[in-house]
Amino acid sequence: AEAEAKAKAEAEAIAKAKAEEEARAKAEAAAKEKAEAAEVAKARAAEAARARLIAETEAKVTAAAQLNARLAEEAASETEKLSPEELMGMESDVAKVLASLKQMKKELNESKEKLAAVEANPSETLARLRAAKRRE
Repeated sequence: AEAEAKAKAEAEAIAKAKAEEEARAKAEAAAKEKAEAAEVAKARAAEAARARLIAETEAKVTAAAQLNARLAEEAASETEKLSPEELMGMESDVAKVLASLKQMKKELNESKEKLAAVEANPSETLARLRAAKRRE
C-alpha cells in the first residue's frame, strides 16, 4: 500500500511537472508571437513613414518644378529688358534651382527603390530587423 501510494504520488508529480512545462511552453510561444506581431507592426509603421516621405518629396519636387517653370516664363519676358550681367546672374540662379531639383529627384528615386524592395520582400525586411535587434 505504501509503495502504491508512493508510485501514485510520483505519477502525480510527473503529471504536474508536465502540465507546468506545457503551460510555460505555451506562455513562451504566446510571448514570441506577440513580439513578432510588434516587430511586424513596427516594420509597417516604418514603411508608412517612408511612403509619407516619398509623397512629401514628390510634392516638393512638383512645387519646385512649377516654380521653375513660372520663373522661366517670367525670365523669358523680362530678358529683353536686362543687361548681360543681370542675365548671367539669372542663369546662375536657374542652374542652382535645376541642380537642387535633380538632387531631390535622385533622392525621391532612391526612396522609391527602398520602399519597393521592402514591399517586394517584407519577410526579408522583418528578418533584417530581427537580426539588428539581436545585435543590439
